Amino acid sequence: MAICITALVSCFSPWEGGNGTIALTLSDSSGISRAAVAPLNAGADFFEIRLTGPGGIERREIVPGGTARAQIAVTPGDWTVSVRRFGEGALQEIGFSDTVTVRAGQTVGAPVGMNNAIEINSAADITDNSSFNGYFLFTGDININSPISFLSRDITFIADIPVELTVNSMIPVDNGTLTLGRPGMSGAITINRQGGQALIPVLNIVNSTLVMHDRVTLTGNIGFQGGGGGVSVGGNSGNIGTFVMYGGRIYGNEANSGGGVQVTDTGVFIMHGGHIYGNSVANSGGGVSVSGTFTMYGGRIYGNSAANSGGGVLVNPGATFNPRGGVISGNSPDQVFPAD
Repeated sequence: MAICITALVSCFSPWEGGNGTIALTLSDSSGISRAAVAPLNAGADFFEIRLTGPGGIERREIVPGGTARAQIAVTPGDWTVSVRRFGEGALQEIGFSDTVTVRAGQTVGAPVGMNNAIEINSAADITDNSSFNGYFLFTGDININSPISFLSRDITFIADIPVELTVNSMIPVDNGTLTLGRPGMSGAITINRQGGQALIPVLNIVNSTLVMHDRVTLTGNIGFQGGGGGVSVGGNSGNIGTFVMYGGRIYGNEANSGGGVQVTDTGVFIMHGGHIYGNSVANSGGGVSVSGTFTMYGGRIYGNSAANSGGGVLVNPGATFNPRGGVISGNSPDQVFPAD
């Protein structure tokens, strides 16, 4: 099976073992139809297509701008597709497909939704793009020594390699959405608080939503002031915040309460997966302290400790805890306080 770029009417050697095809429509002559099969602009210098398949197999193809259709041969199985659009030598857009299943002899389309993107190589790249909405693609470790915030913005952090973001102050998210990672992300992101302004959480979510996926870690924070070592969700005076955790790890944080996550009375925490472990508090709520609403569908809360009660989860008066799944175990001195 050949790999064909039909717009160029050219084919080259097949990839050995390829017996299914992922087809991408790359150009959009109108530049408007972003809901098309693959909504990409035609004015790119080139597109980089990345496919991740069974067992972590990766394939990359470079396709010239103006190409109408790329057909890429792959082995059968589940594949995810990412496309990067480069113009004037710089990354301009990035997008991902859902997982598509390819069978022998089958051609499968992979819809890709594109968003603006910036490569982040330094803290200045973040502060210099204070009004940007889209993907921050981190390409290496960064020390963030000055305060940064995400106000009225929708930002997604992603990486292709393991990167560490060392911050020395709280990162507030207000009236927007901050997404850490994405399903199938090949890299990893660790946000590690060191030095600087301690006694506050790494991430403070007010009037906003935080979404966290696998291969993201929040660690090393000391948040004694007001509670919340890793994440504080919600605020006062009706400042609602929502934290949706699909995966990742929150561990090795300390606080007065809520060593991993603090959910204030206006906060909502929904846990589908991931791990909250190895956090500790001087008072109560080693893993999670809940004053608002916490619904747990999956994931694990384990190995956390509290000096008083609620080693795993502390449910404060007036709070709502909905345990629908997941595991809470191995916390000290207890798992959930008060116990049902």
